[in-house]
Amino acid sequence: MKNTKQILLAVLGLFIYTSELLPQTNEEQILAIRKGSNLAFKSHKEKTVLIYLTDHLLTTTGNGNLLSGKKH
Repeated sequence: MKNTKQILLAVLGLFIYTSELLPQTNEEQILAIRKGSNLAFKSHKEKTVLIYLTDHLLTTTGNGNLLSGKKH
């Protein structure tokens, strides 16, 4: 029982230590992608905007129609 507690504490300590070393997000990459997508939307060029959209995108138009995916 004593060994189990020690092993559990060691694993928990290792998990906490390594989780602090690994980045959860890459802020610079996210900001660069966000800037690119904002510029694409401002350009009003369909092909440029589609680069930043996913295949399972759902868009509601001004008149209430729901568009699904990039092909609309």
